[in-house]
Amino acid sequence: MAYAPSLKTCISCKVEKPMTDFHKCGPGGQLRADCSDCRNAFCRQSRFKKLTLTPGEDSLYIMSCPKLAGMVKIGRSKNPKDRALQLQHGLPLTIQVEAEYEGFGFLELLVHHKLDHQRIVEDSASREWFSISVSQAQAIIEGTIVEYQLSCVQD
Repeated sequence: MAYAPSLKTCISCKVEKPMTDFHKCGPGGQLRADCSDCRNAFCRQSRFKKLTLTPGEDSLYIMSCPKLAGMVKIGRSKNPKDRALQLQHGLPLTIQVEAEYEGFGFLELLVHHKLDHQRIVEDSASREWFSISVSQAQAIIEGTIVEYQLSCVQD
C-alpha cells in the first residue's frame, strides 16, 4: 500500500495544509498546486481584472421612491435621470436618483449579489429593488468600488 501524505504545501501562500484544502484538476485528477483559498482569491482577482473601466460606460445608480420608504433600486444606465423618467412613466410615483457612480455600471451584478438577502422580488421586473436605506446602499456600492480599485493596485 502506497503512503499518501495528509499535508501539502501551497505554492502560493507557502502554508502547509490538509490535502482536503486542494482541489483536483484535469482528467487525471491531480491535486492543484495552490490551495482552495489561494485559487478562489486568484479567480476573484482575475474577474476584476477582466472588467475594464473606460469613459462613457454605464453609471451605477441608486434610485428611490418616497411612497416606497425603505426600498431602493440599484441598477446601471448611461443616463440614470432618463431611466428614472422611464420607470415612472404611466405610474403615480416619483422616482428620484439618489446617487450616481459614473463609469462603475459594470459592478452592478456584484453589488446585486452582495444584496441578495435584501432583494424584494427574485424573478420579475422588480428584481433590482432592495429593502435597504439609501445610506446602506451607498456604503455597499462604495465598498465594492474600493475593493475593485484595490484589486487593480495589487497587480
